[in-house]
Amino acid sequence: MKQDSNHTDTRPWWKEPWPWILMAGPFITLVGCAVTIVLAVHYYSDQAIHDGGQRKGLVVQKIQDAPLPEMDAKNTSAETAADNRRQMP
Repeated sequence: MKQDSNHTDTRPWWKEPWPWILMAGPFITLVGCAVTIVLAVHYYSDQAIHDGGQRKGLVVQKIQDAPLPEMDAKNTSAETAADNRRQMP
């Protein structure tokens, strides 16, 4: 006698949707990481160092005797605001 109830239709794993759905998340993350790295290298790799450091290859070293950068004219600290109020008639 044949038992048809024990016969199951098995398909290869690559024809099932669940493995592809589960692999989509890490794959999208890898693509996003690659895009972020490319954009960072392309747009921000040649930025100047403004905090008294010196770049030697990939290493940035802090120089002890370097002068601090001057403040911008757009400084809106409390002291500057108070000075401006005193000067107004």
